[in-house]
Amino acid sequence: VVTNAAVIDKFDATFESYWNDQNFKPYDSDEFEREHQAAVAPADSGDFDLSFMDLMPKPFQQGLLEQVEFERMLGHNENLIVAATGTGKTVMAAIDYRNLRTSLDRANLLFVAHRKEILKQSLHTFRVALKDRSFGELWVDGQKPSEWTHVFGSIQSINAGDIEALPADHFDVVIVDEFHHAEAATYQRLLDWVQPKQLLGLTATPERTDGINVSNRFDGRIAAELRLWDALEQGLLSPFHYFGIADGTDLSEVGWSKGKYDATELTNVYTSDQAWVRLVLQALQDKIADPNEMRALGFCVSVAHADFMADTFRQAGLKAVAVTGGTPKAERDGAIRDLRNGDIQIIFAVDVFNEGVDIPEVDTVLFLRPTESATVFLQQLGRGLRRTDSSARTVKDVLTVLDFVGHQRKDFRFDQRFRKLLGGTRTEVEKQIKEDFPFLPAGTSINLDDVSKEAVLANIRAAIPTGWADRKRESTLIGDMGLRRFLEATGLELSDIYAGNHSYTELRRAAGHLEGEGPEDEKIIGRAIGRMLHIDDQDRLQFIQDLVNAEQPPNESSMSEVELRRATQLHYLLWGVQKGSSLSDGWQRLWNIEQVLDELRSAIRILIESNRTPVGGQLLGKNIPITLHASYSRDEVLGALDVGSAEKPPSVREGVKWIEDHDVDVFFITLNKSEKDFSPSTMYHDYAISPELFHWESQAQTSEQSVTGQRYINHKREGNKVLLFIRNGKKDSSGRTAPYLCAGLADYVSHVGERPIAITWKLHCPLPARAFMAYRAAVA
Repeated sequence: VVTNAAVIDKFDATFESYWNDQNFKPYDSDEFEREHQAAVAPADSGDFDLSFMDLMPKPFQQGLLEQVEFERMLGHNENLIVAATGTGKTVMAAIDYRNLRTSLDRANLLFVAHRKEILKQSLHTFRVALKDRSFGELWVDGQKPSEWTHVFGSIQSINAGDIEALPADHFDVVIVDEFHHAEAATYQRLLDWVQPKQLLGLTATPERTDGINVSNRFDGRIAAELRLWDALEQGLLSPFHYFGIADGTDLSEVGWSKGKYDATELTNVYTSDQAWVRLVLQALQDKIADPNEMRALGFCVSVAHADFMADTFRQAGLKAVAVTGGTPKAERDGAIRDLRNGDIQIIFAVDVFNEGVDIPEVDTVLFLRPTESATVFLQQLGRGLRRTDSSARTVKDVLTVLDFVGHQRKDFRFDQRFRKLLGGTRTEVEKQIKEDFPFLPAGTSINLDDVSKEAVLANIRAAIPTGWADRKRESTLIGDMGLRRFLEATGLELSDIYAGNHSYTELRRAAGHLEGEGPEDEKIIGRAIGRMLHIDDQDRLQFIQDLVNAEQPPNESSMSEVELRRATQLHYLLWGVQKGSSLSDGWQRLWNIEQVLDELRSAIRILIESNRTPVGGQLLGKNIPITLHASYSRDEVLGALDVGSAEKPPSVREGVKWIEDHDVDVFFITLNKSEKDFSPSTMYHDYAISPELFHWESQAQTSEQSVTGQRYINHKREGNKVLLFIRNGKKDSSGRTAPYLCAGLADYVSHVGERPIAITWKLHCPLPARAFMAYRAAVA
């Protein structure tokens, strides 16, 4: 309880406003934490009580924490979180540590940062998370710990204080903020010495400007990465309007070396033609309400290019300056101040402002050169994504982005840029571009004119051999090799190999590496591998690997009940639901086609190694292989529940199935229904209300008093269960039938109406953060 009058005064107005606005929601905001840092006064103040606060993660933060926990389940005890500035990395670290304390015998903590202000703020966040106002000690600016159990230290003090005086395993958990500094000698000395049970790195930029990627320390893994859309949806960043504008330049003959265009040749292209600059100026007139009021950054290729742009813009009546890596600091600071005050309209930059500069007032960004690094592209875009404070003289509603698109070399990778921007696989990104980006956060838009759209799509298709003819030509050129090596050599993804209903063995035959025509079963199984790419349950993947790696077909009589059901699930994936095809027949046919059996073994091994999806435990007993938050086809679910058999496969026509043997109603729910795939009588309105609550409508003929309706409403009283499986749409990005996410068991909450009955269900376990946000986006 607060007793100090001065502290009460500081808390009073801000806390009353906060709790009223938030309707007593959990304390979960880094922004709120910063706003009230002054109110809680010194870090060692004992005049306030934290017990009423409950630091809880936001949905996107929970998703990142789930990914980190999954990495630990896979045995990775050194993990990296990549998230944009302002998205609560410290909050996530504090909650992660709070969770770790319950599983570690001892939880000595070392939190490392390079500035005192960061350390004090982080210490406060951890105290709130742990509800312990005496937690932790500072090690900075001559202040040293006395207990050495929970230390928040600056890297400078740690190195000056001789960290080697402590045992290497003294700290069980080490958290390093701003991990992109970790390549520095001071950090290397620390990281080479400490031997924690868990190491967690936090950064917004894993790729440094010198080309070194700090994720290399984690074997190239990023345990959890915040997508730009997540930050936009949370209102942490400014929405933006992105315009891709064809500028008519042909860069296909410009020199290319070490992953970059030749800067001199590129400069000549952009500075030799006044028509190109006129196009840029015209685009500003078209897209900006009043260019004289804008505060813009333009990213250039060279000093000569920046000077050329600044001179031309000044001649056009706009106030512009060029700032480069060689510009004196005082002059650079002055340019930033003038831009913020509106005394100039645009700064043309080279090798500066990619990171570490906070100019929230920037409302326009111009990409005046092809940015080869997708990470640098996001860093430059991020210069304008900072929100302005509501008290600022000019409040920014939206960031305008003008990206001038020319005809690129195929070495230039638009796919990497848009994958960084949008998330997802290259196939999913290509689909979004074709469909004009149908799913974007509120207030944000991406517009490519017809010419630039075709240029981007052509570049994506040319950069990597995704088409069947391209893959065939590539395989012929590079020679025969295993599936993994082919993926590495071409940059393809596993989903690319099985696009278009083909297989890798089929590709090898088409390229002339295998002689003759393959047997029919080779085509059936090869194409069936594409139907297995959704499997994300590590136990199920391991079962399949053990089964197919055996020298002989499995013996059904030696299998346990759960193994037989897993085998049936696999049988349906491989052979479909063909009547009269037994498990034994399926195994024998599979072992008779050696080439594709080897392909299946390789594909499963790649799936195991690349799987990063957290799943829960089994839901209906140890003999029923259905795992919470794993993905399944409808036939796999029924196979797990022993409905039908390999010889007599099951069928479900309406998306619901009452399975009396297990006293369970199974619902197969598709959120994005279209009249093409569903009749009017099945166009139900199903959606996630929250991570725990789900709205679902029964079949059109179901009345409240019917046997089915009463079973739904009274399922708990009658000892029955309800099991939900959910998917966004009928097809995935590759055109195959989409799998369902096992959302788990649910209980009846309420209902309205009948024929259909609209029921609200409460899930036993909340939806994974990313699933909830995707389902919410799909409904919106």
